[in-house]
Order: sequence, then structure tokens, then C-alpha cells
Amino acid sequence: MRVTLLGTGTALPTGDRYQSGALVESADRSRRILVDCGSGVLHRLADTDAGYESVDAVLLTHTHLDHVADLPSLVKARVLSGVSELEIVGPNGTDETLDHLLAVDNVQERADLTVREVGPGQFDAAGFQMRACEADHSVQTLGYRFDDDGSDTETDGITFSGDTRATESVAELADGSSVLVHDCAHPDGEGGGDHASPSELAGTLAGRNIDTVYLTHLYPGTRGKEGAMVAAVEGRFDGDVKVALDRESFEV
Repeated sequence: MRVTLLGTGTALPTGDRYQSGALVESADRSRRILVDCGSGVLHRLADTDAGYESVDAVLLTHTHLDHVADLPSLVKARVLSGVSELEIVGPNGTDETLDHLLAVDNVQERADLTVREVGPGQFDAAGFQMRACEADHSVQTLGYRFDDDGSDTETDGITFSGDTRATESVAELADGSSVLVHDCAHPDGEGGGDHASPSELAGTLAGRNIDTVYLTHLYPGTRGKEGAMVAAVEGRFDGDVKVALDRESFEV
């Protein structure tokens, strides 16, 4: 699989980080799924080789605005391009949220949408096999793991935490992943609340078999403190730790 991080920021604009979104493509590039669709993600998606017309499904971790704001624009752009079909998958509340979001400009009536709500467990979307777990945020949030059935390595696939505190459920889901993209919104001692801090994340990841962790959903207050955040996670976690960047692509 190829993963492109389209947005690694939050609801507070910084100019260099758009809101949450990532593109996951199958190894042969025949299947594509968008994970979250915050503000700016549509423009980032338009800059990829895939473009917005070729996305087969959108997978939402939760329904906060910085994860869904570009959905109406994505759906309308596809309709205007002659691609009206799209599947949208997310936790409970997704259907109701879309009714509100897509009422603007009658977008929902102009598109051919399939909306599916899922919970923890196994399911598939756009031909991808995945598993979901409950995360710990202020609204119902799911973490997702994409499994790579063709891998013969010790670790495989990629896990997205969604917005969440550091939890054993997400760490367990990610155990054995090649990559974990995890919320780490604030440096230690700042912010907190519904998001993971570096030290808290390090504690849940200690002993887990994950090759690389990308710290994402970074608030403006993390600027200049990224090195200390990485060091805090590396203090208890044996894998590589990186700060996620918009437009960054990697193979899983």
C-alpha cells in the first residue's frame, strides 16, 4: 500500500498543515480510500497522482468538523466531474452528520452516495480489509487498521488512531503494524484533554511491535518542540518516531 498524508494539522490554521486527511492506495493503485476529509484536504488530494475523481470511499474516524469539513466540496467536485458515486463509512452519527453537511447546495441529492456506519470489529471498504477499535475522544471515534494480506514480514499494514487520548485499545490494534499514525496534539504539560501527549503515548506503545510511529494532529503550540516530543516517545518505544508532514508519502 501507498499512504499519502494530506493533512496533519487541527482546527487552528497554521498555513503549512491542513486539517486531517490521508490517502491510502492499494499496491497496484487500483483502489483508493480517503481517511478523513478536513478543510484543505480536497486541494491536497487534487495535487496527487490519484486526484479526487479516483477515490473509491471515504473513511471517517469521527465527525468533528476538522475531519469532515471538505466532504461537501469533495462530493460536489466529483458530481461536477461526472463521478457521482461514493461510499462514506464512519462511526455512529455519520449518517446524521452528512445530512447536515450535504444539505448545502443540495449536494446530497445530486450525488449517488452510500453511507455505512460501522463499529469495532472487522469490515471491508473499497476492497480493503480492515479492523476498527474504540478510541477515547469527546465524540465517538474509531481507530482503523488496514491489513496487508500479501505481506510475509513480521509487521504489516497501517493503523490510524483518529483523535484520541493514549489508549490500550488503539495500541493493541496497532501492535504488529508497519506504521501507526497517531494523534499527538500537544507537547507534554500543554493542552491535553481529548488528545494524547508524547509521554502518555510512549506509555501505551511500550513493548508494542510497530516499525514506525508518525505523530500527527499537531496544534500550533507544537512548533519548535517537535524534537522533544519525538524524544519523549522514543524514551519508551523501540521503533522509529517521526513527525508527520503534509504531502508526505510512504509505502507500507
